[in-house]
Amino acid sequence: MRTYIFVILFCFTFYSFSNLITCHAIEQASTSITDCPNEEHFYERAICIKKKLIQSDNAREKEECFKILMGYWANRDGARGYTLSDIFLELLEADANFFFSQMVKHPNQFDEWLNRLRYLSFTWHQDPPSPLPQKKESILQLLKNYNPEKKELKELKEKLENKLITVVPRQIQ
Repeated sequence: MRTYIFVILFCFTFYSFSNLITCHAIEQASTSITDCPNEEHFYERAICIKKKLIQSDNAREKEECFKILMGYWANRDGARGYTLSDIFLELLEADANFFFSQMVKHPNQFDEWLNRLRYLSFTWHQDPPSPLPQKKESILQLLKNYNPEKKELKELKEKLENKLITVVPRQIQ
C-alpha cells in the first residue's frame, strides 16, 4: 500500500513539474512551431502563451508570443483552429488595441479567421443553454466602445463587428 501511494505521489509530482517546465520554457525563450510535436503539447503551450500575452507588460515579448500564435494558425488543423479562435477572442477582450495592432500585420490570417469565426467560436457542442449569444453580445459591446485612432485598426474593428453582427450562434448535439 505504501508503495502504491508513493508511486501515485511521484507521478503527480512529475506531471506537475513537467507542466511548470513547459510554461517556464515559454517565458524564457523564443519558440518555434517545430517545438510542438504533438497535440497535447500544443494545447499546453497555447494556454501558456495566451496567459503571457494577457499578463505581460513587455511589448517585444508580447509580439513574439503573438507571432507564435500566428504560426500555429498558419499550420492549424481542425482542432487547433477552435482553440486558436477562442484565444484570439480572449486576447481581443483583454486588450483590443494590442489585438488589432498585431492582426493588422497579418491581414490574410485575419480574413481567414473572420471567414471561419462562426464555426470555430460560435458553435456550442455541449448541453444547452449555450453561453455563446452572451459572448457575442459582450464582444459587440466591447467593439462598440473601442475607438482606435489609427485608420487600419478601425478598419479591422469594423470588419470584425460586421462579421459578428451576422453570426448566429448554433447548438450541435
